[in-house]
Amino acid sequence: QRPDLPVDTAETRMLRQVDTMMESLQEKTGSWLQGGMDVRGRDGESGTSKLTELRTPLTWSSSPFGDSRFDFTVTPVSLNAGTASGDAWRRYGANPLANAVSNMVSTATSDQAAIASMTEAERTAYFASNPGAEALSGLGTLNAADFNPTTSSGMENLAKLGSYDSGQVASYLASSSRKPNVDQTSGSTDSQKANGVELALALSGDDYRVDIGSTPLGQDLNTVVGGVKWSPKLSNYLSLILTGERRSLTDSLLSYVGLKDAYSGKTWGQVTKNGGTLQLSYDDGDAGFYVGGGGYSYLGQNVASNTSINANAGVYLRPYHDEYRQLQTGLSMS
Repeated sequence: QRPDLPVDTAETRMLRQVDTMMESLQEKTGSWLQGGMDVRGRDGESGTSKLTELRTPLTWSSSPFGDSRFDFTVTPVSLNAGTASGDAWRRYGANPLANAVSNMVSTATSDQAAIASMTEAERTAYFASNPGAEALSGLGTLNAADFNPTTSSGMENLAKLGSYDSGQVASYLASSSRKPNVDQTSGSTDSQKANGVELALALSGDDYRVDIGSTPLGQDLNTVVGGVKWSPKLSNYLSLILTGERRSLTDSLLSYVGLKDAYSGKTWGQVTKNGGTLQLSYDDGDAGFYVGGGGYSYLGQNVASNTSINANAGVYLRPYHDEYRQLQTGLSMS
């Protein structure tokens, strides 16, 4: 033992235990206000899977109900996914439909211009060898807005064009050599940003926690999130943990708060994870194990739903442990 350090006696150990108990009591019964700032960055494709998040939570915590603690949190949130351009733009929202309609109208316009520049004799020969070309030349200028497939009128116009001249116009356009370059950059979205404020209430005790809150308010899509956790001790060493929850999927701007598609006018995304878990654990200080599982359903607005099932188990040993340190080794599977 180093002579320059104080001797660890029974009295000093007792004083440390008293200090620890006082700190624990203050933590359980005191009131406090806490603020913070969290920055999260997720790599990905700009405008789609990329995300930069800034959160500044402010929490007021108190114990008005004896051993239970009440928390109220206000969290301003700022999200930025960047701008989708090029191939990302073509895959964004309903843009594949918009791009297809634009290419169709561009092809028709190019063919009409080419036919108009021919001499009378050239047109006669061209019409004879290209069924549908004459009917296309007589249609006049086509407007892409009239063929928006996300509207009922657009679908009607597409159906009429597809059956025009017994379907020969559609066949002619499909085989046209004047199609635009589909690899050419078609456009870009505005910068995908969102700002809002999350509200959350929580009540917790020694073996339970209940919370309820909101996704960022101020967006087109809002929903309630929250959860329940109960962890009763079945014996001195055996515990059970039950959870049920509905949480936001915060992997991207789309899954977190949702986005509005400019072409279709529809709002989509804002996915929530809904389900629960069950886990049994044993720990006697020297060794322990746990086993559990759960299931979740993923639901969103105008997006496909999904489900997941998970299971996990593990065992561990502590070959050495004392008041200040421990050595632990084990195996886990999931």
